[in-house]
Amino acid sequence: MLKQPKGFYMQDIQTQVINNYQENLLYFQEKVPSLYNKLIALDTLINEERYPQQYALEYKDDYFDVLELSSNKYLYNENSIEHANRMTQNVTFLKTDHTIETFQTIQYDMPTLNQTDLQKINPLLPHVSTAPIINYYNQNTPKNSKLQNIYKYMFFGVGLGFHLKSIAEKVKADVYFIVEDKIELFRLSLFTCNYREIFENKFVYFSIAQNDSEFSQTFQDFYTRALIENHFLKFSVLTSKDEKYIKKVQTEIVIRPEKVYGHHALLLKNSRILHRITEGYKFLSMIQKEEKF
Repeated sequence: MLKQPKGFYMQDIQTQVINNYQENLLYFQEKVPSLYNKLIALDTLINEERYPQQYALEYKDDYFDVLELSSNKYLYNENSIEHANRMTQNVTFLKTDHTIETFQTIQYDMPTLNQTDLQKINPLLPHVSTAPIINYYNQNTPKNSKLQNIYKYMFFGVGLGFHLKSIAEKVKADVYFIVEDKIELFRLSLFTCNYREIFENKFVYFSIAQNDSEFSQTFQDFYTRALIENHFLKFSVLTSKDEKYIKKVQTEIVIRPEKVYGHHALLLKNSRILHRITEGYKFLSMIQKEEKF
């Protein structure tokens, strides 16, 4: 729903946003069919007047805003372009700013890090095999240093999406995670930003109006894409209501198997297979599936 102010140029704006919406639908049909189906279903309900709309897209002077119909309050209540510019200016490459660090900080006080000595102290220490690497990293990396590159970025809250474009241009990440819990609000962003243009040749994972199980799966897909680039996950938050996703992402990270099953234990488990091979044990190959199993 687009509320129109008076002005002869409004017809051009109306045409532009409709064309933008149609281009975005084609993008999601190609890239994210499940989200496309949601958007088409919502579009059908709106056109048939079977969905009570909660928001209206409104053009005010030279910018767009979103009016919440029940409260008659605006989402931005200011110039949405200037709001996006401020959000972009606040994005930094500092490791300590709007960052989720996905690896536990471990400090070793021993003068030398010998794997045998560490095993004697605590044979169940999950980081025995990687302790020298962790210690070297701790000794040579300043805590408040900046990232040279941001490989993965998370957007908590979409709104009209203006900040997506400006932040993506600044961080130049390769992989993105985009979260919005209101499908109708996300639909309005299809009128105002061009997703194909913003995320061309990027990996993008959308969690739009998903339940907890769906959110978990989408985040894990994002997380396992370029797994080695997960040490620092930078993010931005559109509104205070979207801060809840910080905790949800942290929870998804700490329950991952590598967080509760140490690297040394994995090495021990895999080494047993090598011993079984040398001892002549028979193995079942699953490379070729046989129907008469």
